[in-house]
Amino acid sequence: MVYDESPGSMSTSHHDVIVLGTGGVGSAALWSLARAGASVLGLDQHPIAHDRGSSHGQTRAIRKAYFEHPDYVPLLDRAYQRWAELEEQSARSLFARVGILQVGPPGGEIPRCQRSCRLS
Repeated sequence: MVYDESPGSMSTSHHDVIVLGTGGVGSAALWSLARAGASVLGLDQHPIAHDRGSSHGQTRAIRKAYFEHPDYVPLLDRAYQRWAELEEQSARSLFARVGILQVGPPGGEIPRCQRSCRLS
């Protein structure tokens, strides 16, 4: 429950989920929850589309060639699906798929990247 503490106000609002932070991840969570029928509220200490978050700027990169672990591949597959859904619903091109060049020493991160690529 969220209370409106402005002078003279006694109203309350009910939400199923409150998300703290409305940057890239928080906004995606809000959108997904609202699509699923939840009543949501996003709170942020800064105005919408501020330049203080980890995802500010004009470009972002997403890749399936994760050297960290191939377990990320299903999550990334879902992220690509969500980008396509968002583009379809907004009738805008939001995502440009380009290649990736991964360079490194033998025995470094490259074999782990290749393992992730084989799974996608």
